[in-house]
Amino acid sequence: MMEKTNKAKQAGKFSIPALIVFLIPIVAVSFLAKLPVKPEASLLRDRQCFQTCKLRIVETIPANISFGDSVLPLSTFSAWKSLIGSAQNELLVAAYKSSLQGKHVLGDSAKYYSTEGDNIYRALKSVGSSRNVNVKMVENYPPKDKGDNADGLGVLVEDCECLGEEMHHIFNVLWDLKTRGMKNNNYLQKKAAYNKDSPLTISISGEPAQVYIATSPRELNNPRRTWDLDAIVSEIDAAKVFIDIHVMDYFPLFIYRNPRIHFANIDDAIRRAVVRGVRIRLLAAALHYPDIGTRFLRSLESLNGFQDNGTMQVKIFKVPRANIESIVINRERRTHNKFMVTESAGIIGTSNWSGDYFLGGTTGVAIVIKQTSEKRPFLDELKDIFTRDWESEYAHPLDEYFSKCVTSNTADFCEDKKDPRLFASSK
Repeated sequence: MMEKTNKAKQAGKFSIPALIVFLIPIVAVSFLAKLPVKPEASLLRDRQCFQTCKLRIVETIPANISFGDSVLPLSTFSAWKSLIGSAQNELLVAAYKSSLQGKHVLGDSAKYYSTEGDNIYRALKSVGSSRNVNVKMVENYPPKDKGDNADGLGVLVEDCECLGEEMHHIFNVLWDLKTRGMKNNNYLQKKAAYNKDSPLTISISGEPAQVYIATSPRELNNPRRTWDLDAIVSEIDAAKVFIDIHVMDYFPLFIYRNPRIHFANIDDAIRRAVVRGVRIRLLAAALHYPDIGTRFLRSLESLNGFQDNGTMQVKIFKVPRANIESIVINRERRTHNKFMVTESAGIIGTSNWSGDYFLGGTTGVAIVIKQTSEKRPFLDELKDIFTRDWESEYAHPLDEYFSKCVTSNTADFCEDKKDPRLFASSK
């Protein structure tokens, strides 16, 4: 995660989200030339997408993490290979940072640890040079550090023209931001086809699901596009039974502003849910400003038991250090997840939960999946993944983490300070 500066808040300057945990289908260029669809044609396309769209969870799990006999989702590496391999006309990539070659992080030791990243790098070069696929990529500039070794959750969407076109519009807004700015960005005028009030209905494992894409910041949202902050708060407010949250950074602040400013939107929604008697579990990292973040988390956990039929529990998830020659990525082994699941909805996104990500100088994308029928296979899988992490040896009770890591720094699962070798060269 990059540190935000005042310069990043200037008009037209936004950093790009890490989309290694949000995978999109390949979209043909011809979509942009289509005339606005008529209602009848739109309904026909929606019915086709209901039959063809495939959506499944994918996950990156670092080396030396084991979840026993748990059934793991498709790997992010396999999902990327599949998308790159199936590209026929155009391949679009939006990324916060892209150190696909391990030598940029691990030097000579990279050959032992970065085979998958190098494989993706070669595949991207090959698809553009030998198969004449138009490859476009936008990423954050300037880079702040060299890379992560992270635990990240995402979604692979295949054979879904409806969502593919939505992601295509979002990408083009970012693509034209540098050359045209915001005022002359024609792609900003294209209306979103689906949103919170009018989602796309697809079938997941034989059960209906309502899906839409939400983004930040609002200044770069297409007309009718749902703001991802609104999506998160809306689903927290709608929850009646449980809310499970797994997020890297949780701050009810604009943590990177000087002076810092209170950001209450999500925190207040969680407290409203506690009052309603909802069972809440929150799993976070303590990577950045742990002395600040854990205090806000302890404030939330103090509400545990406020209602007889509800709970408010918090744990800290720490990816353990790797036994490798180089220590350069020890601190960078962290959970990079940003997802939430309730009894009726799941949200998988790219934004940490602080004001900087929703109202600051960054961009973000989230996919929202709702299921309300008797069987809810996608939400059940997402909840099982959360419970797997929550009950694992890598999740530490908040009080224990605060005592042993924030107060005394005596436990072997505490975060290390940032290694200066991780910062990108200014050259």
